[in-house]
Amino acid sequence: MRVALVDLDGTLVDESEAIARAGMEVLGRRVSKAELRTLSRALKTRIYDLAITKFSGLMKPNEEVVRLVDTLRRSGFKIVILTARLESTRRETESLLARIGVKYDELVMRESLDIKDEVWKTQVVRSYERTHDIVIVLEDKWDNVEYMVRNTQKAWVLFVRSTPKEARREVLTTQNPR
Repeated sequence: MRVALVDLDGTLVDESEAIARAGMEVLGRRVSKAELRTLSRALKTRIYDLAITKFSGLMKPNEEVVRLVDTLRRSGFKIVILTARLESTRRETESLLARIGVKYDELVMRESLDIKDEVWKTQVVRSYERTHDIVIVLEDKWDNVEYMVRNTQKAWVLFVRSTPKEARREVLTTQNPR
């Protein structure tokens, strides 16, 4: 069995404008994705939640990644959207995925923020490693990629990098299965 675990924010969708607008409401100024990562967890959570619930319509699909996911699905991969979004935003998340036309088999979301994103996502990836022969992960956060590479057994972890000025996507292999 084959499975592709695909991150949502920053991988399948560009959420930067939704984050900027949410930052305006919370902080009174636009916030970049880079700046968001430097904020306290509580502030970051407030901004992300507002981006998801109020400004989701500003999120744009990353077309190249959407096409890659569709190709994987047509090639027989089970598609799992693996997002650090909280379960409380499931309705908005499912709406976004429908709007951008992503077909998927499962949507895995967090129940709480009690552990770091990279640890939680790696635990999920490891659970799929036990039940699938081929595991592919698409992820845009380098810290998550590095942690998964060190702590998974057979997953192919692919770093999806955006170049903001060119608005294009690149997929780089960072690990081959052992």
